[in-house]
Amino acid sequence: MLETKHIIWNVIDLIVLFGLIYYFLGNIISKAIKDKQDSTNKSILDVENKLNELNEKIKNQEIKMQQVKKEVKEIEEKAKVMAEKIKEDIEKSALLEVEKIKEQMNKATEQELNRAKLEVKKEVTEKALLKAYEIVKEKLNKDTQLSLINSFAISLSKNISNN
Repeated sequence: MLETKHIIWNVIDLIVLFGLIYYFLGNIISKAIKDKQDSTNKSILDVENKLNELNEKIKNQEIKMQQVKKEVKEIEEKAKVMAEKIKEDIEKSALLEVEKIKEQMNKATEQELNRAKLEVKKEVTEKALLKAYEIVKEKLNKDTQLSLINSFAISLSKNISNN
């Protein structure tokens, strides 16, 4: 029985000890727990606020990104329009240049044709004169020859000066 009394007293001592600990340290422990809860709650609020700020910044960045994408698209469209205009200008310029070259070629061809015609006329005239001279020499006397040559030379010089 001694042992049972001893166990009972030990249990009573233990209960009293826990009672005294609770009585003296209960407020301190409660206050420490409450402070820890408050500190944890404040940390949670701070983290939530920072998370909200980050989410807001992300939204702002997304809006800015959309604006940048829109600006890039506008710039690309303007560049396409400008490139098309430059292409058209180059094509027009090339066509004008081709027309100028054609015109120059036509003028050069026309000039060459005129020069060739003049050479042919000159050659024909010379041959006609030679032939006429030979015919006249055979059929006419000297005085008639001289008068015919003079009149032909005068008409020839008039024709040449008119052309």
